[in-house]
Parts: sequence; structure tokens; C-alpha cells
Amino acid sequence: MDNILTFIKTLANQNSANIPQNSLFGATVNTKPSLELENIEASPIENLNQILELENIYLGLWISTHPIDEYKDILEELKSPNIKEIKEAKRKSNLILTGVIKDMKTIATKSGAKMAFLNMEDMVDNIEVIIFPSIYRSVGDNLVAGAGFAIKGKRQDKDGVAQFIASEVKELKDDDIIKWTS
Repeated sequence: MDNILTFIKTLANQNSANIPQNSLFGATVNTKPSLELENIEASPIENLNQILELENIYLGLWISTHPIDEYKDILEELKSPNIKEIKEAKRKSNLILTGVIKDMKTIATKSGAKMAFLNMEDMVDNIEVIIFPSIYRSVGDNLVAGAGFAIKGKRQDKDGVAQFIASEVKELKDDDIIKWTS
């Protein structure tokens, strides 16, 4: 960091020393300032979840793997429909949605209670899930990007876009998830 600050001060001094400006950026054409930086080792990434979180934050998608792969065995046992099937189903209530949180937005209601809008996805599609304050109070701390959930609720269509209204929420990694979904 000290090298960078010294370099900037040197450039500033050169520019203020009445050196003619021959380019748009203030330096003469023949002058090529250089800066040598020390090798800085990258901090090690702890685990796959951290890699996935960084991919989601900086790229907006997962490249290494999909977080839902962690729950592959549970999802096969649950035999729950994928998000696309839920969007296309004729039945709109008493549905169970499974997937991972892609991202979320938390807001405060007029009364000050927190609620969340989740963007849930599986390997096929995604859907917005609305978590009202009564549900949010019990699960809000566990709602993070990449976490897998099974959500009981109903589908509604708002302006031609499917949304899922949660009535119960359970993490896919819970031991009793199979019993809970039956």
C-alpha cells in the first residue's frame, strides 16, 4: 500500500512541475511511469460453500457446482416436484417446494416485523418465495444464499408470474425432513 501511495505522490509532483501535457491523461508521450507491487498471496478459501458464495456474489451464478447437489440424496427420497412442475401444476395449494436460496431481500412491514422475498431455484427453474413475518420469526436466521429448504405453501400467479407463499419452512439438512414432508 505504501508503494502505491508513493507512486501516486510522484505522479502528482510530475504533473505539477509544469511538464507539458502531450496526451489526454496528463503525461508526456515519452514518459511511462511504472509501479512494482509486491507479491501478495491470496487468502485461502476455506471450503466449497465459501467458493459458491463468492461465485454467487461476484458472478451472479454458480460455476463450480450447484448448491442443490449437496441435497441430491434427500431430494431423490422426497420425490418432490421441481420448480417448473410446481409453476405448471393445476393444483395451487398444499404444495411442497424444494430448492436452494439464490438470493433474498428482507424488508420491515409497517408494524416493524421482518419478512423476506427469496429467489429459490433448483436445477430446472426458479421462483419467488414470500416468507411472511409469522414464518420469518422462526427461520429468518437460517435464510442464507445456497442453503437448501423444503417449503410448504401455495402458488399464486401475480401479473402472470408465479410466486410461492410459504406456510411452513424446514431446512433440507434437518434429520426429520422426510417425516415432515409426508
